[in-house]
Amino acid sequence: MTGSPFTGMMRQIHPEDLERLGNYFARVVKNHISCDFVSFIDPLRQNGSSGSDQNPEEPTWNKVVSLEQPQVNLSTRKVFLPFYNGKELFTVAIIEGVDLLKLTSTPTQLSEKWNRISEEMLDCKQLFVDPVSGALNGNHLRDELLRLLNDAQPVDQKQDKSQEENIPSQAVLVLIELFLEAKDCEQAYNNISRAASCLESLVDRSALHHLGSGLYGLIWERISLEELNKLGDAVLHWLKRENYPKVHIGFAPFKLGGGGGEETVEHYLGLAWEALRIARRRGPLAHCSSVTLVNRDHHPFKQLPAELLDSLQKIWRGKKRFAIILLQQDQETPGKHFSRRVCSLIEKEHPILSINARESYVFLDGAEKEDALHWARNFTKKLKKGMEVTFSIGIGLYPCKGFNKSDIPMNCRKALLHTKFFGPNTMTVFDSVSLNISGDIYYNEGDLPRALKEYRKGLKLNNNNVNLLNSMGVTCAQMNQFRKAISYFEKAIAIDSANFMAHFNLGFVLLTLGEQNKAIKNFENALESDDKNIDLIVQLGKLYCQAGRYQEAAAILEKGDVLADKEDRDVGHGGLHRLLGEAYKGMGRNRKAMTRLQKAISCNPQDAAALSHLGELYELEKQGGGIALALCLQAVELDDSQWEYWHRLGRVQYEQDDFGEALHSLQRSLKLNRKNPKSLALLALVYQGLGKNSMAEKMIERSRRLAPSSAKGQSPMPEIAMTGT
Repeated sequence: MTGSPFTGMMRQIHPEDLERLGNYFARVVKNHISCDFVSFIDPLRQNGSSGSDQNPEEPTWNKVVSLEQPQVNLSTRKVFLPFYNGKELFTVAIIEGVDLLKLTSTPTQLSEKWNRISEEMLDCKQLFVDPVSGALNGNHLRDELLRLLNDAQPVDQKQDKSQEENIPSQAVLVLIELFLEAKDCEQAYNNISRAASCLESLVDRSALHHLGSGLYGLIWERISLEELNKLGDAVLHWLKRENYPKVHIGFAPFKLGGGGGEETVEHYLGLAWEALRIARRRGPLAHCSSVTLVNRDHHPFKQLPAELLDSLQKIWRGKKRFAIILLQQDQETPGKHFSRRVCSLIEKEHPILSINARESYVFLDGAEKEDALHWARNFTKKLKKGMEVTFSIGIGLYPCKGFNKSDIPMNCRKALLHTKFFGPNTMTVFDSVSLNISGDIYYNEGDLPRALKEYRKGLKLNNNNVNLLNSMGVTCAQMNQFRKAISYFEKAIAIDSANFMAHFNLGFVLLTLGEQNKAIKNFENALESDDKNIDLIVQLGKLYCQAGRYQEAAAILEKGDVLADKEDRDVGHGGLHRLLGEAYKGMGRNRKAMTRLQKAISCNPQDAAALSHLGELYELEKQGGGIALALCLQAVELDDSQWEYWHRLGRVQYEQDDFGEALHSLQRSLKLNRKNPKSLALLALVYQGLGKNSMAEKMIERSRRLAPSSAKGQSPMPEIAMTGT
């Protein structure tokens, strides 16, 4: 009989609760015992490191362990409170700076406080932990967000004064939406719990919260916006590798210690939710930051004021050729008007139209590209003679292929954004790269149709721009236009055969269409250009395992394992361990495979694939039939949609002579994959064990038809039946 989904509601505190709720448990202690500091110690670690000659608290510690009661060290003014799960000691709270006279005024006072603290710690866990997923809940997320807004330092943690000053003071509220289809409530419970376990393994050092219906929340502290986008992409790719094909993420950055109450918490939750909505419109795998929502009124491509556009139209009316130059002062200005001194340098020769205190348009009649650049260089030289300010310059030209006169002012804005990549006091003429940048802005906001429009215009200016071809391909793929995406990636490769992104992206599209061999080839080509991309390495390792190329899988995954150890933020190491375990298992290196699979399960206790493989290995290595069966059963309980899991369960049951249960498991395996020679051959052995020889012969014949290369005359084909999956 398997456990119910309500077993998570049991009133017990586990070691992992100390990591995620330690601050709150410390508050509970402080509410009952006035003190300076509270810490929770692992008793196994303490016993392994202490020595009676050097540790003055050794006698007190030994009394705690032997008497199973709170103890006081009078010389150090410390109190020791032990906590148990049943009869097992799992932590000791060490309380420092205590008023011992007040605490020990009556013989039973400490014991009574200890009991009340134990009860309230359990209440605290029930208040903050979701019983379905085992993750923290929305109450905790709100409380943690409020704490970080008002105090950047964790509660009851001694500050590290050696912290570097350049660590970002920004944190990010993250909402992750997973689509978890289920046939019944039991599978829905399992899916929610399994997804929580997967997310906890993918995103290390961040407390995970389940907010209901496959929505998860967490907070990433001390992260820059640049890191945020990279980490978001990494999480999306890893979740796709973990068989979550539809994932959306909403980000809401906020300042640590920025202040605010419940209304501020609501504000950031609302921003993250709105960002999640926009991510949903981007496609099956997408993320979006609320930064784009907050800055809507300051969007770089907002329309020009009508009066400004009217003034420009009057100037260019009847003109067949001209340039418009957008000047932007790099330094902030205290006034409300554009520099009169700068205007005086220009307006005698050319019309100048002020936009705001830092920006103005300059109109050059009849100017071509070199004329505009010459004017901009001369303008910069004039500034150097008597002014301490600099200007960034964006230049738009007319005529320009595919653009009307009314488009040119916005082209100047796009050129200005383009020149920001080169730093202040630079100038750039609008071109196809400018459109790639503007398309990326729309893409990152979730406006895929506008992004596609920008990229398409860019290709009209330069149809050999590989970056634009890649951008077009990625956007088409996000919009499920896979064949169009392939054509763009193939054109990019025809221009640049070693282009990493084109091969990488083409590989994923081909994989989506089920063309695995072609996908592998493109991933291999991408690897030649960049052999340090962990996402590529793991994807290729996974495909090698699926193709039975285990030695190649192990070689590339071992390299990825070394690279992953160097990552600042660990994303998906559990999945890498699992794949390495699968590769070693396929090579017959079973003990090494077991070690890796155990590591995978320690990262993600509900990794069904790792549990299934490890269960089969426990049986093969005769490490414990009961453990083998339990692991394989847990795998199918977590995910009953994979034929391989049922096959491994059937194999373990067969090895243990439980032919009736093996029959049921293998029939489930074949229901999921009827053209499966392994399960058919193993089923023949099961029928033979049940004395049903005629059924065994039928299974043998069906298996041979599906695997004609197997040696004939062998009955019942054990070489197929006992091949690992």
